[in-house]
Amino acid sequence: MTFHGCSTVRSRWCRSFTPNGNDADGIDSNGNIVIDEGNVLVSLGGKGNNALDYGSENDGQLIINGGTVIAAGSASMLEGVSDDSEQHSTTIVLEEQAKAGTSVNVKNAGGIVVLEQELSTSFDAVTISIPAFESGENYTIIIGEECHSVTF
Repeated sequence: MTFHGCSTVRSRWCRSFTPNGNDADGIDSNGNIVIDEGNVLVSLGGKGNNALDYGSENDGQLIINGGTVIAAGSASMLEGVSDDSEQHSTTIVLEEQAKAGTSVNVKNAGGIVVLEQELSTSFDAVTISIPAFESGENYTIIIGEECHSVTF
């Protein structure tokens, strides 16, 4: 898969892992990234590397209309998800860097786990978008020892 210019993800799985964070972004586009379906998992180590780099300096956007997206990396050059997206998402910046092997868990208001994923590299920011996110609903996101509440 190449992500230069306008990119649309329609594959079953798109995985990007850079354990040492050697000057690499996860999904890197010089324009828009549009995710319509499938499963996108990005787990980046190192400082200064974006999990999702879409060229916001060139008016690019990250639009998530469907699928499951878990994108973890550095908060130092973090780019957010566009309000034009059809599916809800949240981006969490951690107080302390999470170690490799940390799990990301999402529970709905009823306490049911709707997402659970272990990440292979250290990270201090994560973007999550899943079809289970519904307007008006509250979710608890647990990342290692940190707990966050999100309402859409």
